[in-house]
Amino acid sequence: MSSQQPKGSILLKIAIVIMVVVLILVITVPGEIWTKEASEEKECRNNMVSLYEAHAYYYKLKQTYATDMNDLILTIQNDSSLMLRQTIVNHTNRLKNSVEAYLNTTLVNNLNTISTNISNIIEDLEQNERYFRSQDQEILDKNIFSIGQDLKLKLSQFRGNFDGYRQTIQALDSLWQLRRDLADFSLQASARRAGDLAKSINEYLPEIPFDEMENMWNPLSRELTSFLNLVNSVDKLKSATTVADRVADFQGEIDASFSSISSRSKDSELRETEEKLDDLNNVYQEFLNDFLVTNSFAQFALTETDSLLINLNESNFYTPRNQKPYMISFGDSMDIRVEDPTLLEKLKDMTMPDVEKIRNLPFMQPLLTYGGTLDSIKTYYLMVKQNYRRNIEVTIKTKELDDVIPRLREVAVIEAYSDYQNFIDRVPATDSYSEIKDNIASSLIATGSFVQVYEGQFFGKLDTVHIELINHLEDFNNILSSIRNNTFDFNWAINQLNQNLSQIKSIQGSAILPSLGGIEEDLKALFVFASEGADDRVYGIFKTSIVNHGKVYGRTAVKSWEEE
Repeated sequence: MSSQQPKGSILLKIAIVIMVVVLILVITVPGEIWTKEASEEKECRNNMVSLYEAHAYYYKLKQTYATDMNDLILTIQNDSSLMLRQTIVNHTNRLKNSVEAYLNTTLVNNLNTISTNISNIIEDLEQNERYFRSQDQEILDKNIFSIGQDLKLKLSQFRGNFDGYRQTIQALDSLWQLRRDLADFSLQASARRAGDLAKSINEYLPEIPFDEMENMWNPLSRELTSFLNLVNSVDKLKSATTVADRVADFQGEIDASFSSISSRSKDSELRETEEKLDDLNNVYQEFLNDFLVTNSFAQFALTETDSLLINLNESNFYTPRNQKPYMISFGDSMDIRVEDPTLLEKLKDMTMPDVEKIRNLPFMQPLLTYGGTLDSIKTYYLMVKQNYRRNIEVTIKTKELDDVIPRLREVAVIEAYSDYQNFIDRVPATDSYSEIKDNIASSLIATGSFVQVYEGQFFGKLDTVHIELINHLEDFNNILSSIRNNTFDFNWAINQLNQNLSQIKSIQGSAILPSLGGIEEDLKALFVFASEGADDRVYGIFKTSIVNHGKVYGRTAVKSWEEE
């Protein structure tokens, strides 16, 4: 008789499987999203820096900007000075790798380990003599200072007891020093010196009595162990210094190296050093064949800029997320802007309705006319000054106008209007995300200024400086009326300015504030979007951020993300 499984248990199993899958996704997917976002940000910014440096380099070469991607890439790839620097780096790394390959041969590396760690032990014992000299009775009773001095002497004698070893270490130390200081010498000189030192080492190696050295080291190593146990037995020393632990580590390195040497075939190890010496000699011959280049000083790596230029390719011209071309524009010499186009179209589309809202605000037209009148006044009084250039009163009055008109333009209301007008003019025309963002920010401040003005119908300095300007123009009229056959006057300007100001002030707060409030909320939302970007759904339940990664601009490659 067959048994039936309850239907509920099947549904439970399905639910458990679904929950497990969801749990795995919750754990793994966010990490993958964050990793991808970080990677895209880094790649996008590196691309912008690469393009900036490429155009700057091209300009230095040709005193003009590249208009074609292929021309830019080919010009940089074929630049002889850049290729020379790359060749020097390649040669330097060829020599460095060859020297390091020799130094890392088994026998040479073991000898270096022995020499280095003997020096470390002697140095550590010397640096801790102040503890060993302590007048503490226990330290004095155990004669720790004298035993330490005796060990130092024996270690020093060990280094000098074997001529082949001593000569090898001298040459080996010189080769290590050359490796560290490669950039201080020409490539040819370094290669020749490295080959000579390696040759000397290879000549000394067969003369080293390794068995005798190990036989001398083993009892010395046991004495070290006894001394370290003695040091550790004194609580005062153990709490004051860790010399015993460090020296034990150095001792262990030496023991391991002797063990390695004794366990291997000397002939095979010597053949290994001969092979690496042959490679060093080959390097020197290669350098002689490229004499003009290798006469230069060694250089381990290209500068960051050169590295970007060398690796420039077509992929650098497009954003990693959606493969859109970066926005590139040029000003005067070396004034370059490379900008991420991500979200540009969306930001512009979102902003355009507020362009129309601001354009249609009732105070915009009279403020436009007011500003235009100020421009006309300046043109007019300069013409008057030219016509009456010998009249001192005219000259003085034009200087007074030169002072008052700029101050009028600095009044908060006029500056706010200017920010609004820039918003209206630039947002539709620009292809710069950052410019739109900056205009949003300045217009948000301008909106606050207008709200403040119309909430209290108080125009502050606008009234004050306006009256000052009108008084100057009336004085100018008086001066002009005293000049025979004069045909100039500023009545037209006085009438226009008064009319415009009257229109601006006649707007009631109750009529304008709702519109300004709506614009302010819009601009706040736009600025948040411009700063933080947008979210996109991944697998329906997760979010990935889409952001604009800024720009590189100016004559000094300013990175916008470093200014934030």
